[in-house]
Amino acid sequence: SNFKKDGNKITYSAKEGQMQVVVCSDNIMQVKYTTLDKFDDKKSLFLEDKAFTDVKYAVKENDNEIIISTTKLKAIIAKKTSAVSFFDEKGNPILKEDAKGGKEMKKTSFEDYETYAVSQKFESPEDEALYGLGQHQDRLLNLKGHDLDLYQHNTEVYMPFLMSTKGYGILWNNMSHTKFGDPDQILPIPASKLFDKDGKEGGLTGEYFNDKE
Repeated sequence: SNFKKDGNKITYSAKEGQMQVVVCSDNIMQVKYTTLDKFDDKKSLFLEDKAFTDVKYAVKENDNEIIISTTKLKAIIAKKTSAVSFFDEKGNPILKEDAKGGKEMKKTSFEDYETYAVSQKFESPEDEALYGLGQHQDRLLNLKGHDLDLYQHNTEVYMPFLMSTKGYGILWNNMSHTKFGDPDQILPIPASKLFDKDGKEGGLTGEYFNDKE
């Protein structure tokens, strides 16, 4: 077997890391993923383990998949890519990770602190609308197809919960600065592309006046 059970936790040893599915209730599952030796045990600010119910579930395995089922929800892990797909009790698809796996962890640093940048990709059908992620000033209701820079600051309130018209919700259990959609990284304009008023390369000219003329 490529997985092990520990209470409501099912852990799968993937090719490039470890994945764990936590059965929280009949219709809620939590997915954890790491490329490290163990999962982070840092306490979440908004996720309470004691709120999870003791629910019955079943786990099956074949050559290609690991299937975790409750009475209302089924999660299927593709062994080759570690991509997870969710289905209702009738077998209708709810949510699928990107077919290539959808999960990525890259080493990075912040103010000399070594850490990781994590990303997650899901498939989204054309007729789906997405709502949530807090209170923002861009006047968007349906977030589908838009790029958002998400962090707490004046008049911007970031809440890491997304709701779909397909009837599911995603809680992104991450307290860091987050980007939704596919926003490009902000890059400085090269100095060689900047010119002052005399045409000199390397910068701009700023002029200030105390009247409209």
